[in-house]
Amino acid sequence: MGTVAGYLGKVTVVATGEKTVLEMATWALSGAETDMMEDTSFTEAYKGFVPGQTDGGIVTVSGNYDPTDDDAAEGQGHVLIQWAAKAALDTLKCYYSGTGYWGLFGGTGDAYVQSVEVGTDQTGLATFSFVVKLSGGYFAKLN
Repeated sequence: MGTVAGYLGKVTVVATGEKTVLEMATWALSGAETDMMEDTSFTEAYKGFVPGQTDGGIVTVSGNYDPTDDDAAEGQGHVLIQWAAKAALDTLKCYYSGTGYWGLFGGTGDAYVQSVEVGTDQTGLATFSFVVKLSGGYFAKLN
């Protein structure tokens, strides 16, 4: 069995207006799933299913809080503004390498900031994380 070289993550999240959200360390897609609708007649011995609607899931992003990145027009500050306004991010790109990234496939759908968390630990390290709910589309490798 061979080994496959992995990518050293270049974690940059690009939000509205191609503004980079600084100091992000991880991102993960979860919860993307398709509802399975029962498609069985009474004469069949086993249940049958067909794909129904698909939920694009959520993208969780986390890293360090950067007080210099909290301007309303830039990165972390812009994420907070979009969350408070209940407005979709114009773009969401999560990079896995220098040029490769995942984003909303085909430019369809919206990415809404569902929640934001800012905190600190006993060492004084401040953290910033947010969850984006994908609506009307799904996340895919785009480049």
